[in-house]
Amino acid sequence: MIIEERRRQRLDLARIEADLAYFQARLELIGEPTSANQRAQRKLFKLLHEQVGIRLARTRAAGGDPREQRPGQDDDGTHGQPNATD
Repeated sequence: MIIEERRRQRLDLARIEADLAYFQARLELIGEPTSANQRAQRKLFKLLHEQVGIRLARTRAAGGDPREQRPGQDDDGTHGQPNATD
């Protein structure tokens, strides 16, 4: 049972790493945007790259299941947005 759990965690980490590499490659392919569409793509892929990187770092640090928390979702569920107590 423990072996299966560790195998699943390694696969989940590999998937996150693959997502991170994909977004990095897309950013490099876009380069310096020359159109509104490319600027929008660059903005989106940059945001996704950052959020997946955060998810990967948290997953590695916790040694836990990366599916427990969505990319961009803080521990308090605010998605990084300030709330009345911030």
